[in-house]
Amino acid sequence: MLQMSLPAYSSRDGEVPGLLEALRVASGEIFIGEGPEPAVIILLPDEQAVRAVQPDFKALAGLHLFLAIVTAPGNEQDIASRVFCPSVGIDEDPVTGAAHAALVPFWAERIGRQRFTALQASRRSGLLDCELRGDRVILGGHAVTVIEGHFQI
Repeated sequence: MLQMSLPAYSSRDGEVPGLLEALRVASGEIFIGEGPEPAVIILLPDEQAVRAVQPDFKALAGLHLFLAIVTAPGNEQDIASRVFCPSVGIDEDPVTGAAHAALVPFWAERIGRQRFTALQASRRSGLLDCELRGDRVILGGHAVTVIEGHFQI
């Protein structure tokens, strides 16, 4: 398992006009992450609702959000999420460390544990081991080598 350490970002209640409509969800609680490029977290009722999201990517891109994260309690993992960022050229990111820098503190507070598992339910999907360690988020997961090379400086 590979691990990486990221800064932990808290979040607060917020509003983003047009966001729920762009995500094509009837309702959800909105939280704004407090990172340098804030992530917006949309809390949905369950993993099925997360998987069912079919965004209007053009409308979502028009909101100029860094990350729009839909999340809910998971079925087999503790939490589930999907991450959309069309304003930076990626409709749906398959597995996103930056999103979990906000998700881990968000969920640690709600589930009362510093360590838990996460599913990012993109088409490719990814399983993450998540830990809130002080002001850091430790993410672990299995990786597959897709390219190898050498370079000389």
